[in-house]
Amino acid sequence: MISVKVKIGGVALASDAFSTVASWYPVLLAIAVALFAFSTLITWAYYGERAWAYLFGKSNGAATVFRVLVCVFVVIGCIASFSKVVEFADAALFLCAFINILGLYMLMPVVKKEMKKYLADRKAGTLSDPDTKDAVPVDQPA
Repeated sequence: MISVKVKIGGVALASDAFSTVASWYPVLLAIAVALFAFSTLITWAYYGERAWAYLFGKSNGAATVFRVLVCVFVVIGCIASFSKVVEFADAALFLCAFINILGLYMLMPVVKKEMKKYLADRKAGTLSDPDTKDAVPVDQPA
């Protein structure tokens, strides 16, 4: 018996495994992975642009700066090793989570005050009916 130790994982492992059943599967998997990667790139770029517009305004100049940065990082991501890209993505998501948690802690007194007010109004029965004309419709931002 010959034992061969080969380190493969992820898409390569799935492709090798399913190619034993259907010879055309690696092509289908490659197309699916490419579409998933492309849609993920578009989604994160859109999400980032909305956040950028919130932070720096909705001017054309601010949007152009963000789009140039996205293009630069796409090129860097294509050139860099996969492990470096994953390390950078992990660090960036950690930074986003840290900033959000910091914001939650800073807003905690406001949330506490509003929650107490809501519970007091609820107990007193003075909550307004959400179907009144003063209510903000769900499809319109406040």
